[in-house]
Amino acid sequence: GRRAAMAELAVVFELSDAMLQADATVHNCRQDLAAVRALWAFSSHSGQTIESWRETLWSQVDIGRIESEAKLFLKSLRALDARARDFAVYADVERGIKELLVALPCAGDLRSPSMKERHWAQLAQITGVKLELTGSFKLADLLKLNLHLCIEDVGEVVERADKEEKMEHGLRKLAAVWEVVDFEAEAHDPTGVSFVRLSEENLECLDENQLLVRTMLASKYLDTFEAEVAEWHRKLTDVAEVHALLLGMLRRWASLHSLFVASADVQVELPHDAAQFAEIDAELRKHLEHLCKPGNVVSKCATEGLRPALASGSFGLERCEKSLADYMEAKRRVFPRFYFVSTETLL
Repeated sequence: GRRAAMAELAVVFELSDAMLQADATVHNCRQDLAAVRALWAFSSHSGQTIESWRETLWSQVDIGRIESEAKLFLKSLRALDARARDFAVYADVERGIKELLVALPCAGDLRSPSMKERHWAQLAQITGVKLELTGSFKLADLLKLNLHLCIEDVGEVVERADKEEKMEHGLRKLAAVWEVVDFEAEAHDPTGVSFVRLSEENLECLDENQLLVRTMLASKYLDTFEAEVAEWHRKLTDVAEVHALLLGMLRRWASLHSLFVASADVQVELPHDAAQFAEIDAELRKHLEHLCKPGNVVSKCATEGLRPALASGSFGLERCEKSLADYMEAKRRVFPRFYFVSTETLL
């Protein structure tokens, strides 16, 4: 046809080389046109599919499926004729798919049940985009955050949400455990007084929970629960200190009781200390009566004035103990054989 006629003219006018160049140009144009046609067909198909994903309700989005299909889109795009890469639309489509692939894992992380309203507010502050998490919230609304530009920030927010949820769970567990923990009472036969203490199991639990609370206090995610964690730190410290003071005081009181109460000689020789011991004895019995009542150890140890009263009583018993030791030492210096007799027997 027309090309054959042009080829004959080219031979007549000795333009065969020009004809060959024209053929090559036409061939290239046809290949470019085919590549562009395939590229635009792919762009239309992938664009419609991505738009359907974007319009999916956030509660119904299947992140794994979308991510798999997006990877296939990227693979198919790169399998197109290399000529297609010279056109701007190729770069636009590739960029759009890559950004989506980067954003999808972040979107998946944001579906964590630990994400609370405060964490979405943090995201809004980071991205400058405020979201309204209503029933009509779509993937497109989430992608407005430009997640591909703030991957690390999103990861930090999600990690904070997870750590805070664990902290909240730990605090709830603390409350449940210590709501039912109480002192164990045991009668002290010589005096009839009920001694109180924590069981070995509860002492181990106290040590573990104090360590847990100290770990929470050192966490960089403490802000939200700082007041509650500090409160539990105070409560458990009260329990530990009151228990330690009480045990130490009861040991001293048990060893001194028979000496100051049963020995008339001590009462005569150490009247001030005997009077002080009697006051401490009455105060201790009052505290033990309170601590033996039904309740839980946390509220009992938080009783106003209990810890300083026990500390003062323990210090007073220590002085009584020292006075008695000094008195017995003086007697032993006069009668050296008394060094071989116990204090209780000697008195």
